[in-house]
Amino acid sequence: MAAELKEQFFNRKVYRRMADLLREVYPAFEADAFYRKAVRGLNELELNDRMRRTAALFREYLPADFGEAVAILKIFAPKLTGYSGICVPEYIGRYGSEDPKRFDAAMRALRDVTEYSSSEFAVRLFLQRDFPRAFKYMLRWSRDKNYHVRRLASEGLRPRLPWSGQLKNLIEDPRPAFPVLEELRADSELYVRKSVANHLNDVAKDHPDLMLDLIEAWDAGDERTAWIQKQACRALIKAGHARTLDFFGFGGKPQLKRAAQLSLSRKTLRIGEDFEFALAIEGDPQADEQQLVLDYRVHYRKQDGSSSGKVFKLTTIALASGATFECGKKHSFVERTTRRHYPGEHRLEILANGEAIAEVSFQLKAASGGRARKK
Repeated sequence: MAAELKEQFFNRKVYRRMADLLREVYPAFEADAFYRKAVRGLNELELNDRMRRTAALFREYLPADFGEAVAILKIFAPKLTGYSGICVPEYIGRYGSEDPKRFDAAMRALRDVTEYSSSEFAVRLFLQRDFPRAFKYMLRWSRDKNYHVRRLASEGLRPRLPWSGQLKNLIEDPRPAFPVLEELRADSELYVRKSVANHLNDVAKDHPDLMLDLIEAWDAGDERTAWIQKQACRALIKAGHARTLDFFGFGGKPQLKRAAQLSLSRKTLRIGEDFEFALAIEGDPQADEQQLVLDYRVHYRKQDGSSSGKVFKLTTIALASGATFECGKKHSFVERTTRRHYPGEHRLEILANGEAIAEVSFQLKAASGGRARKK
């Protein structure tokens, strides 16, 4: 993914356009010199290396005065698209956070440019340097009319934001950020609600009970809030976390009349292929209707011969007393950049409310003529 993005957003054509646009905004800009340095050794640089070097080149070719440079970049920012524009908040963050006298001007600038390319990475430099001072802005932004700014308040405070430095203070204790999440718990924009849910999911990795203490107090009667609650708990639901399942009405061990029936379309396949499985369960006639979260876990064989399980979503059902439920699913063993497969015995396990109710083993063999990798 990163390899594709770097060629899409930081290629020679993009740098030529950047140079020309900056010269339009700032006639003294040395566009050709900027371009030559920007593309020098480009093939050896990864995505974020290109982004950081671009910010460094802004410092070299824009006015030395930080305020003047930011004024130029604020005009320039709306002309960029996609991840290319992340170099603007990167400049503001890197060079604005190094001097306390620039702190407030830089934070205001990050607010202004975030809708063109998110300032979520850059703002963390300020949170790491002076959390109380920066947090005052985040809380204010959580009430902003611009939904891009409201999202920045949540996304910038995520303890474990991907592709960015962790906020170790919030990993240790996430509660200082909770006032921002409270403000956004029923936001009108899905874009913002997704960020809040992802923020809460980050919190749940380290402090599931603190996260649940927060969201259990929210009004689930608001469909926007209910959506956030469900998305925030997705990993805990998959893991069969008892308190989470109880919160959503999925608590309790499943009560079945007989063992669940699980079958595979085939029990031997090759890397690069897929199989289908079929599941049938029958509720206990003596039990009341049951709310069940059904997932499946694949125990992948690792290179060293051990195994590692990964849970996948199946479905959610209301199983009436004595009723039968059947479903099927296809699962792929195509090679991906995020997962490599190794030959040997694997296991498929069905989970109901986090409890294993059925499992079956199967053999995965090497791909014919070498590995099949999905591009």
